[in-house]
Amino acid sequence: MAPAQSSFALLIPLVAALAACASGQECGGMNRAGEGGGGSPGINVPSGMSAPDSSRSIRVPEGSGSGAVPARNDCLERPPSYFSRRAVAPDSPEALIYQWADAWSDKDLETFFSLYADSFDPPTQSLAEWRDKRKKQISDPEPARIAIDNLSLSRRSDDRVMVSFVQRFETPSMNYAISREVGLVRRGEKWLIDEERVRGLL
Repeated sequence: MAPAQSSFALLIPLVAALAACASGQECGGMNRAGEGGGGSPGINVPSGMSAPDSSRSIRVPEGSGSGAVPARNDCLERPPSYFSRRAVAPDSPEALIYQWADAWSDKDLETFFSLYADSFDPPTQSLAEWRDKRKKQISDPEPARIAIDNLSLSRRSDDRVMVSFVQRFETPSMNYAISREVGLVRRGEKWLIDEERVRGLL
């Protein structure tokens, strides 16, 4: 066999081994050039050729475990909603709206109602009727995710802001959206809702 053909024949198993490593497959337990590790056979040197000099090769340390990637069971049932949101400052009007949506999604009535000011006055019904309606909506056993889109602010004064947004309802049985506008008032360091109205069903 000519020297060029012998060299080519030697390259074939080396290229195959490197390709297996690049693809994430096992590389036959090789831990240094020209030698097998972990009980795997080394490279067969064709007759008429000398084995490569491995005196200066770097030995790869043996792993302490099996090498298997441990299974993980900590996946979230629902990705955190902030993944689809722009960053907002804490205690800002935008942060209040997202907290409002999260409380609705989590069916957290206590937090939800705490986001309304004492001066809140529903536009079309009494406060007691409004609270009763919201309790029934939020407490519905069907899981629901409330998403906020197209949020925009109109500042009326240092302590008052109007916020408009699209409120999307996502449930296993239906998906729909409402265009909503709410008025926020600052009480100390907190923003609270003191008026709201539905502008239309989208």
